[in-house]
Amino acid sequence: MLTKQVKQLGINIPLIGGLDFAPPFASMVNDPAIADNIYFANNYSDTEPQLKEINEAYKAKYNESPINKAFLGYDKVLVVAEALKKAGKGDAEALKSALEKVKDVKGSTGVITLSEKTHSPVGLSMVMYQIEKGQYKDLGRYIPEEHKQ
Repeated sequence: MLTKQVKQLGINIPLIGGLDFAPPFASMVNDPAIADNIYFANNYSDTEPQLKEINEAYKAKYNESPINKAFLGYDKVLVVAEALKKAGKGDAEALKSALEKVKDVKGSTGVITLSEKTHSPVGLSMVMYQIEKGQYKDLGRYIPEEHKQ
């Protein structure tokens, strides 16, 4: 609705958004001009080799491609499972401490180590995308300075 209203108002500036613009957004609009000149960051690129097997298995089972939130949710569960292994059951403080020390968990979007200071993934990089006339264009990975080691 936002992108349609922007076009109706004649506003012709790039839009920057979040994961709501990730697939399948562009395929859900009826006019490719509405899905144009949009930039957003995603945790992965469909072209990354570690996702090939996951994509194929998901498509075989569900007859459609997984959306980005499937990968992000899967990785979050892996991180929590790793912390639970170290913390054991029933101790919230031990779990909190174990989450702060998660290191080298191999997820679908990469290897995840959490910072004890920021609680964000260390080395977190994002793939920048542009949507141009309904087509997604991978602009490459970006790593903010505060996430570089």
